[in-house]
Amino acid sequence: MGHIDLIITEDCNGCCDYCFMEGKRPRAMEAATAERAVEFLLDHCGDLKTVNLLFFGGEPLLEFGLIQHIIAYRERRSAETGKKFAFSITTNGTLLTPPMLAYFNRKGVKFLLSLDGTREMHNRHRKLKSGESPWDIVVSKLPLFKRYQPWQGTR
Repeated sequence: MGHIDLIITEDCNGCCDYCFMEGKRPRAMEAATAERAVEFLLDHCGDLKTVNLLFFGGEPLLEFGLIQHIIAYRERRSAETGKKFAFSITTNGTLLTPPMLAYFNRKGVKFLLSLDGTREMHNRHRKLKSGESPWDIVVSKLPLFKRYQPWQGTR
């Protein structure tokens, strides 16, 4: 086994009309649970030199401190085991800040950014609880992505 998805929170700043987390309690994963998940991955990865961990939610950026904790824990465990970790995060992108992107860039975290078609379509289906336009927020952050992760692509 070389990959694990960590649903680090069931909370979100959005209210998408097709969300599978709707109705869940807004709770976050405990740091100890995340550490056990990392250990589980290490215990079951066999001879793999690199293992993959995806931060998922809800909106995982609501738990940025927990993400930092998990990455720091991984750094300690990598030094002890010799295993490398590849991190990625699935996010709606609306909470990203320049310091977050700089941190993720330093740590080699890749992004899976959710954009649903056109501005009209995206805003219709991926509403924010704040009432703001998620499309406008994400598009305004694209220069940050280009600055910190210029190799990123789309599909």
